[in-house]
Amino acid sequence: MLLFLSLLSCYALWFISFSLSLFLFLSTTLFTHLPIAILFFLSLAIHVLCAENENAKYLNSRQPAKHKHKYKH
Repeated sequence: MLLFLSLLSCYALWFISFSLSLFLFLSTTLFTHLPIAILFFLSLAIHVLCAENENAKYLNSRQPAKHKHKYKH
């Protein structure tokens, strides 16, 4: 459940930044293209970090558990 909430907040942050950059791009009469490009690449970086975080958590959950072997003497 915690993983789901973490991913949900991560992708929500990405959606907000991407929507903001798209909104600014559509209203270019007020803004220049540089802040829009910065916001777009920021949203792209957030998206990549979310995917990497999801992939790392999946890979960590797939590793076998370490068991200590008890040998009889």
